[in-house]
Amino acid sequence: MVRFFSLPVLVLLFLSMSLRAHAAPAPANGSDWPHWLGPNRDGTSPEKGLLRQWPAGGPQVLWRAKIQQGWSVPSVAGQEVYVSFTDMTQKRDDNKMTEGLVCLDAASGAERWKYTYLTVPYYSRNLGWPVGGVRATPSVTQRFVYHLGTLGHLLCLERATGKVAWEADLDTAWFPGPYQEWKGACFSPVVEDGKLILPLLRKDSYIRPNKADTNCAALDAATGKVLWNTGASDKPEPGQVLPAFATPLLTTIGGEKCVVRHEMNRFSIFKLADGKLLLDHEHGEEFPNDNRAMDMGSPIPLNGGFVIPPGPGSLTLLTCDYAAKSAKHAWKATDGANPIYGFSILHTFMPCAGYLYGFTGSVDANNLPVSKMNLHCVDAKTGKAVWSEQGFTLGISLICADGLLFVRSAQSLRLVEASPNGFAQKGSVDKLHDLPNAGGKDGGWVMPVLAHGRLYVRCPGELICYKVK
Repeated sequence: MVRFFSLPVLVLLFLSMSLRAHAAPAPANGSDWPHWLGPNRDGTSPEKGLLRQWPAGGPQVLWRAKIQQGWSVPSVAGQEVYVSFTDMTQKRDDNKMTEGLVCLDAASGAERWKYTYLTVPYYSRNLGWPVGGVRATPSVTQRFVYHLGTLGHLLCLERATGKVAWEADLDTAWFPGPYQEWKGACFSPVVEDGKLILPLLRKDSYIRPNKADTNCAALDAATGKVLWNTGASDKPEPGQVLPAFATPLLTTIGGEKCVVRHEMNRFSIFKLADGKLLLDHEHGEEFPNDNRAMDMGSPIPLNGGFVIPPGPGSLTLLTCDYAAKSAKHAWKATDGANPIYGFSILHTFMPCAGYLYGFTGSVDANNLPVSKMNLHCVDAKTGKAVWSEQGFTLGISLICADGLLFVRSAQSLRLVEASPNGFAQKGSVDKLHDLPNAGGKDGGWVMPVLAHGRLYVRCPGELICYKVK
């Protein structure tokens, strides 16, 4: 029997087929890692059924993809992997640098598209730790991917093609300098409900870290236009505002989506819808008069409060009284679980089944971190250290999933059981690459990423994909 369709029905069928053709196919199981700190925004993944023990030499390598330098964590959505990068091979006298974003096929590592652009040389802006390259992690939505370059080049690209939907030069519009030595734009784009959040920081906060003054702005994620701004002006005077270092947390409070910020000793919560301030708290943590103290991880929700990992201060759990617009310490870790630096390119402590796992260390006479680090297990209810393991070095990061820790330490990758009963290593890759820890070039600060049974590990010059399920 021949079946005839009316014109409206044919149009609907065509649109449906077209949308399916352009949508990224999602694997049958597993979870995406579409933005900074993963699907739960706390460095954990809900994936289950992962390998509990690795074979000698580590898990199976599915592919290796050549990429350029960056401290940007990869983002994974469906069958696509997005990686930001900097071309560090350009000579100083070129008077330019190239940054960009590449989209790889998650199954094979093949390049789907690449977008590059020119920026001024890092040295011209007195950038600290320039060898790191791009710091910010891409954020992926159903249609777009958002990239932030080291000097404030903000891009909204079409996922399917890599074409620019809109772009903005935050370095000119929001952070016009000049500054003393700084680390560039380290925070990652946070996108939710059609809004892209920009965490801002007054220059006075940078010079006097104990006098933090933070605010936020929200851009229309589809156009880049300012929707709201908690600061005094959308166009600050040169040298008065610079990008924050820690990526904000997006969470729900009382049924309303909120933006949670922490920078040095300042903790603030804003409504996502309109930027209304719900809480602004200075928790009194003391910091040295040193801008390295500003490099810290994002706040994470825990036990009805927020874990705050300050730079050289104490790991802290803050609880909030929204009616009184105040916060207080539920506990402060004082028995060794004090992170020296929560670098903005990583998160220091991750939650897993009632405990927190992360790194601590010590500083030398010049307030610089020494190379030897300890991995800690901390009771999330009390802040007390449960156990500590030595043998790690600078270039550290970790994520948690399925009762397991995936731990980077310079050139190595380790599988560790997430258990309060003690340190138990379940496998390792002892030499990811040949470059020793030298000024951060080895990429150990970049946390691994878990998505759909694959573990993505960024190394100098390449991205390695392991099968861990």
